[in-house]
Amino acid sequence: MNIWKFLLLASSLLLVACSQKVNSIKSTNPGQLDKNNGYLLFSVDSVVNLEQLNIAGAKNVHLGAEDLAKGKHYILVDLPAGDYQITSAKLNHWWLIKLSDGFWNFSVRPGQISYIGELQLKGYSPELENRSSMALQYLEQHHADLLKKFSVRYSGPGEDHYFEFVESMRATK
Repeated sequence: MNIWKFLLLASSLLLVACSQKVNSIKSTNPGQLDKNNGYLLFSVDSVVNLEQLNIAGAKNVHLGAEDLAKGKHYILVDLPAGDYQITSAKLNHWWLIKLSDGFWNFSVRPGQISYIGELQLKGYSPELENRSSMALQYLEQHHADLLKKFSVRYSGPGEDHYFEFVESMRATK
């Protein structure tokens, strides 16, 4: 049994070591998006400072402490299109929260803003909750130019057509 724990830990460390650090986009004009890329949008709401958030998939990436300070913030990242999974959240040098398969899976679609929800780290178990209306409000206030160029779609667990509904309402005006 101990060998399995060791192998799991070793594979997690190897995955993190092979990932590329990315920073959230702060600029209201992030520049040109590559043809096969899309934007990932989510928020993090935590009662503690996080050291690192690990994401595996089409490109293995991690976000650092500067994007994961205590409180609630939105994170917008340019990534290659494909399937991803949030694998773990590192709280500090000693504590790592491993996230199980399934619920933490999402897709980044090319030429779109893929919203996956709000990662909440407030209690004993992390949650990913859909807050589409608040995410749209954030985009309108901080990235209005992106909204003119790219559609927003929910890509988190379950289904939500809120963004499509808002888009259709704007088209009829």
